[in-house]
Amino acid sequence: MSHAARLQREKNDRIAMRAVFFMLCTIVLLVAAARLTDRPLAAPTPVSDIKLERVIQIQTTLAGAALVTEMDGTVVADLPTGKGVFISVIDRVVRRQRVTAGVSADGPVHLQLGVNNRLSLLDPSTGRRIELVSYGKDNVAAFRGLLEGS
Repeated sequence: MSHAARLQREKNDRIAMRAVFFMLCTIVLLVAAARLTDRPLAAPTPVSDIKLERVIQIQTTLAGAALVTEMDGTVVADLPTGKGVFISVIDRVVRRQRVTAGVSADGPVHLQLGVNNRLSLLDPSTGRRIELVSYGKDNVAAFRGLLEGS
C-alpha cells in the first residue's frame, strides 16, 4: 500500500470514528432529554371505538393445547396440542402480567376488534392491552377466528 493510500485510509478512519462518536453523543442526549422531561418511551397504540368484542376465558397447556370458552361455559374453540400454540403463549403472557401485578392469574379477557380493524386482547385485571397485529397474519387469524367463531 502506498504512503498516499495509507494516509487517505487513516483520514477516512478518523472521519468514520468522529461520525460514530457524534451519533452516540446524540443518542445519549436524546435519551437523557426524554428521561428528564418524563416523555413516554414508546409511542401509544392508537385506540379506537370497539366494533366487535367477545369476553373469553382461556385455558391452556404447555404443549400448546387451548380451550377457549365464553363466560357461560360455551366452548368457542377446543384446539388440540400444537394447534393452539400462539393462543397458549399469549395466555401465559397475560397470566405472568397478572402474577406480577399481584392479582389472580385466572379470569376473563376481552378480545376486541376496533373500528380501525386492529385486533387486541384487553386484560381487565391489569388494564394491559396486547395489540395482536404485532405478531403476524397467521397469529392474528388464530384470534380473529375466536372472535368470529360461534
